[in-house]
Amino acid sequence: MRLFAISLAAVALIALPAHAQNSTDQPKPKAAVTKKKTTVPGPSSNPEYDVYLNGRYIGSDPDPRVRYHMIQEERGRHDDGGRERPR
Repeated sequence: MRLFAISLAAVALIALPAHAQNSTDQPKPKAAVTKKKTTVPGPSSNPEYDVYLNGRYIGSDPDPRVRYHMIQEERGRHDDGGRERPR
């Protein structure tokens, strides 16, 4: 058993420098950096579907009724509806 332990230690001492020498010869692979693309809503591929109000992009939809409602909703956000403002 003692001979086995000595043999194992001798093999480890011989193998470690050889392993260390090989690891410095080869550059370590760098971690892959992937950039996640963030999609920002913008004009559609068909400009006919785009909705602009006062030069500002509101949205896109192929249905003209939906585009109409988009304009009405956007106008309603900036309009007080004829009500007086609270003091």
